[in-house]
Amino acid sequence: NVLARTKAPTLRYILAKKYFRLGKYNEALGELGDNIPRKHSVKPYALFLEGSILSMTQKYLQANNVYKECVDVAESALGKEKDPHRIRQLTITRDYCLVGIPRSDFANKNFESAILGYLDLSKSSYIWPEVLFEEAWASFYSKDYNRTLGKLVTYKAPILTWMFNPEVEVLKALTYMELCLWQDTKKVV
Repeated sequence: NVLARTKAPTLRYILAKKYFRLGKYNEALGELGDNIPRKHSVKPYALFLEGSILSMTQKYLQANNVYKECVDVAESALGKEKDPHRIRQLTITRDYCLVGIPRSDFANKNFESAILGYLDLSKSSYIWPEVLFEEAWASFYSKDYNRTLGKLVTYKAPILTWMFNPEVEVLKALTYMELCLWQDTKKVV
């Protein structure tokens, strides 16, 4: 037990990731939280992992609070960082924490809040193209079918030709079906 109390923050984070992969979420959470100081270099990554676990275990309000803290800690670290590789890692982690909030809202069936939360992500983010699809689903569940199709048509932009997600076509067909556009539905299928 003395060893557990004296573990270095990096070791705690590594152990938490191992527990996470094994599906031992309570044990993973036990290694995170206040066990890793706010100013430690692994804190943003630990907060992202903690938020993910809380969201997966349907503790959405707690998850959102942790994701917000993650964004703050990552922003603070970015302000001091000089290493380009670390800046990229922190930026991506910050962005994943930022979209963790609307993802939790979506999982909690709070679609309007999710739609607004997704708008906080910059279009210059590395992860923005994958998030478009999630935004489209939130719009679909909000019954805003025109917005759903608008998000999906963005994937046809020349800058996104490298992206392929067959679920885009599934969502497009479902949206056409909801709009009673049977010929368009058949064409997509």
